[in-house]
Amino acid sequence: MMKLSDFFQKQNEQEKKLYQEARAAATDPNQPLRRPPWTSSVGLGGGVAMDLVPSRNITDSGISALTNDSSYCSEEDEESVDKAGGGKRWCFTRRSGNSNSAEGTADEFDDLEETAPTTTTGSSILGATFNLTNGIVGAGVIGLGGAMAVSGGLISIVYIIFFAILTKLSLDLLIDLTIRNSSNGVGSYEELGKAAYGTFGRLMVLTTKFLYSFGGLVAFVVIVRENFGSGLRRLIYHDDDSSSSPTSGFESFLQKDDILVVLLASFIILPLSLLRDMTPLAKFSIFSVLTFVGIVMIIVVIYFMNPGDEVRLDGGTVGENWFKIKTDMFESLGTFVLLYVCQNYAHLTYESLDPKIRNIKTWKKVSTYSLSLAGVISLVVGIFVYITFWQKAKDNIFEMYPALPAIDISKILLCVTMLLTFPLPFFTCREIVVLVALDCFSVCGGGRNNGGRGSANMDNMSQQLRAPLLTLEEGNEWDENGVGIDEGPKIKGLSKEEVGSGAPGMFEDILAQPSVVHQQQPAWLIPGEGRQLTTTYHVVVTVSLLSVITTLAILAPSLGDVLDLVGCATGSVIGFVLPALFSFKLDGYSHLALLIFMVGAVVGVVGTVFSLRKLIQDMA
Repeated sequence: MMKLSDFFQKQNEQEKKLYQEARAAATDPNQPLRRPPWTSSVGLGGGVAMDLVPSRNITDSGISALTNDSSYCSEEDEESVDKAGGGKRWCFTRRSGNSNSAEGTADEFDDLEETAPTTTTGSSILGATFNLTNGIVGAGVIGLGGAMAVSGGLISIVYIIFFAILTKLSLDLLIDLTIRNSSNGVGSYEELGKAAYGTFGRLMVLTTKFLYSFGGLVAFVVIVRENFGSGLRRLIYHDDDSSSSPTSGFESFLQKDDILVVLLASFIILPLSLLRDMTPLAKFSIFSVLTFVGIVMIIVVIYFMNPGDEVRLDGGTVGENWFKIKTDMFESLGTFVLLYVCQNYAHLTYESLDPKIRNIKTWKKVSTYSLSLAGVISLVVGIFVYITFWQKAKDNIFEMYPALPAIDISKILLCVTMLLTFPLPFFTCREIVVLVALDCFSVCGGGRNNGGRGSANMDNMSQQLRAPLLTLEEGNEWDENGVGIDEGPKIKGLSKEEVGSGAPGMFEDILAQPSVVHQQQPAWLIPGEGRQLTTTYHVVVTVSLLSVITTLAILAPSLGDVLDLVGCATGSVIGFVLPALFSFKLDGYSHLALLIFMVGAVVGVVGTVFSLRKLIQDMA
């Protein structure tokens, strides 16, 4: 078994240089840093140094003590250590250009950078397009028919095309800003807000993300409430009249939408939402997309077949149907905005691209393809529902169709999709709650820190992932409550004696750097975990959020009311206002940013006022 002293002896001058660069980047956030030859499985771009040495897992008993299941292998040209700690898993590889050389050349250093990602690959353009489209197409499509009926035919088509183009420009602006500020540690929407307006900018993004995701979750439950019971009832009992007397107890139960949705939330949504990892749910994304494609095909086929001559309704004149602009068009603005808002998924999609093609040119292709596909789906659904029912179309596109097996199956499949994809945005809401709680804990001085100031990593979502490779720390030993124990200076949990004489000069060099003292970890976090609540708090937060969401969904008059309010009040901000404001701050004035900001501001203010007025009227 290789000892720690032997391990450090094998580190060459190239590795020491990387350590120094990583340490310098931690103290100077404006210093650009080339990506080291070890890359974490956590996808952060911009050449950010990763913390590859979790302090709580290294002891003096050798490399095998990193974890019980870790392994150390040594080959002629490759050394790998695979270890897990703090709920994250890292794998790093050292490619030695010349194993016998004490000094590496610049060419060898560049070769290290190029050959580093040996175990991870990213998405192709097609794969990223699919992922982004899956994040775009959702509840907004279901409410298109009613939105077109109250707005007018032609103006609705203009809305659909206009907001698709504007969202594409906003996405490109957002990612371009992120790429050009990546040397300052910007790799997410929140970090971009922080780079532009400090903590206030980050909180703006977090708050808007939470409200947008929260409102979308309410819409998910409303869709289940309005479609699951009626679809299953008509499929089993072939009863097209919901007001008719039930013939059995089960049919009577299916008529009670509120009770049914509470049961579904308790026995399906809650267990899925209690998961800490969304990986088991990722497989359902293809099911979601296929469901919406199937719904589009069914709507088109039923229009042309017109079974029993009872589906298509007579509309008004051509002028009334297509060219008349109705005053209620402002009430439905939110639905058209909500069709495309996906800025909260943009950075995840960009980071999922293969590093070889991860650039702004590729991203513009992905955004173009995704918005085009989403726009085609929206146009087909909206137009065919509208020309089927004209001004009588309702917020829920299925509500007007007679008892047809294809429609009832579509309703049930749609509800299943909502139930299975519900946890994905729910995880976002729960994580934001944790992050804000951490900020409050830090600001209020909840833990021991230097000078009474909050820990810097509590002020940035991914700060803990950008720690230097080696950092002098006090209190790297942790007790069962996750509180640091001061036992003198250590290097990521290693004392000077544990390091031994295998790294001459390295310890003294690092010792000269300012020390960092850990902040006491909140009692409601799992020790060593940055964002994972203990079981009790995890359950309490999950149940509380789900209870509020389900209650609001039961109280909501209709799906259209929810879509309009969420789209105007939060979708316009996260999709248009914030990207434009960040561009003004980081790049200065531009006509494009002004256009995006003005549209977002008008939709946000005017649309929210009208949608609130309609919501109050419908609830009265």
